[in-house]
Amino acid sequence: DLKDCITDAGSVLEFFDPFREAEPGDARRPPFDNENGLFCHQSALMAAEDTYQRLRNKRILETALDPKEGGAPGYTVVCVGHSLGSGVACILALMLKADQDAKDYRGRLSDAKDVRFVGFEIVGGLLSKRLSKKTQDLGWFSVVCAHDWVPRTSLKNIKRLQQEAKEELKNCDRNKFQLVLLLIAGFIRYVRPLCCLRRPLAVFLECLGGGRF
Repeated sequence: DLKDCITDAGSVLEFFDPFREAEPGDARRPPFDNENGLFCHQSALMAAEDTYQRLRNKRILETALDPKEGGAPGYTVVCVGHSLGSGVACILALMLKADQDAKDYRGRLSDAKDVRFVGFEIVGGLLSKRLSKKTQDLGWFSVVCAHDWVPRTSLKNIKRLQQEAKEELKNCDRNKFQLVLLLIAGFIRYVRPLCCLRRPLAVFLECLGGGRF
């Protein structure tokens, strides 16, 4: 929905290095290097950190994996989410995977077979290219509908769309008033309550707008 789009596109980028791979010269604050930077969606990171702390404080994974507490070691921990929730799940999975791989980690997560992520309609602009490549190497995946533009929404893409729109307006042979009339005419064609008035009204406005083509 609209709230998801605003959150996707408007979120600030935040430094994120779950596997402690950052070099001394890597930026910790924006602007980040698009190719080699370590950063992610700030809002999703905040939610993932909160979820991570709740899991640790309540010992949910420890209980699930500890046979002494009725748990079952050796199972795979799978983080699943949809839309904004999938962004949170992906970042949470990276945190848990880093815990599992850490040599000095003493939690029960080390008893898990693996940590994986499955996302549906994941948010746009979630991870840097470097972190995104890491999720590919881990074999994680997300599913997006062919015509769903929300997961592809990011600040970079919006700026690109804005620039392309300006170029189209610059090359257009109609003024802004004519474009508004054509837009209204196109909308009227789909207003069923107008019945037989739809077509003549639309044609009239299109003529004022300089024609459809």
